[in-house]
Amino acid sequence: MTDPLVDAANAISDKSPAIKRFAGLAAQRIIALGTPPSPPPSPPPSSGLVLKFDGNPNTRDDLTPWDFYNAGAGNVEVAKNPHGTTTPGGVHIADDPLGQRGYVYALTTNQTAQASPAAGTDSVFLYEGIKDWYGLPGKRSRVRFGVLFDSRTFHAEPLGIGGLTWLYEDHNGGPMPSPYSSVVMGIVTDHRVSDGSVRAQLFVRYAGGDTRNPQAPVYKFSNVALRLDAWCDVELEVLRSPVSGAVRLAVSGGLAWEDTYTGPTLWTDGSQYDRPNFELANYRPTMAEPSTIHFSRLTVEVEA
Repeated sequence: MTDPLVDAANAISDKSPAIKRFAGLAAQRIIALGTPPSPPPSPPPSSGLVLKFDGNPNTRDDLTPWDFYNAGAGNVEVAKNPHGTTTPGGVHIADDPLGQRGYVYALTTNQTAQASPAAGTDSVFLYEGIKDWYGLPGKRSRVRFGVLFDSRTFHAEPLGIGGLTWLYEDHNGGPMPSPYSSVVMGIVTDHRVSDGSVRAQLFVRYAGGDTRNPQAPVYKFSNVALRLDAWCDVELEVLRSPVSGAVRLAVSGGLAWEDTYTGPTLWTDGSQYDRPNFELANYRPTMAEPSTIHFSRLTVEVEA
């Protein structure tokens, strides 16, 4: 997986043809439309939570304010290459395929995109570095984002194989090694839904505890077949603790799913705590067909 501390010196040149092309497309949109599409409404206020991050692709028509992306050619600072790239994988801004949310993030993976060193996987990431306000023990955080699986460009793993496609994660960032990311959301293709058939569906995975005696993570499944061609809105609220954490998950829009969890949500080695970051992903077992996941505005609120 991505490491927010990896040196970004291997960033792609901001003079690359792909960057110039994206800049040209943005200018063409402005000329054609007069002004960019109106951004989605701000998230409703949350009691005791403060908005700390607003990843809105409609604000500047680029990847700002994210810190980094990795499309399979190394970690790149968004500040140096704000329009992203389409090679070897893709992390960039695109028009909403449904025409509902203006500009959105498009994360495309293929067999030449391996942002993760894990063998037998394809992956691209858009992510924040470690923040002194995120993932703190005893504090709540709330992440909201939209996700779209467009039937023309998204391709799940074949049914029954059991591969997991990750689309969001709180990645373990150190300072000590920990065995699993604390929160992961994605797609699984070898589990049954409520009617008994094996269908692609959403899952979440929660992990944490003492790294000296790690316990297996907890998986939960939506039991509802993945819906294509409809925006789903995700709200994920997490209380961080290596013992008594809690999670509230709500998915609405194209797919309805609510879930709660109590248990470890943060790693410790007894003297220090893990420092997770948050990231969007398209991370899957390798397959020949390219696949794109679209995301709309992502906001993060934290307990003051």
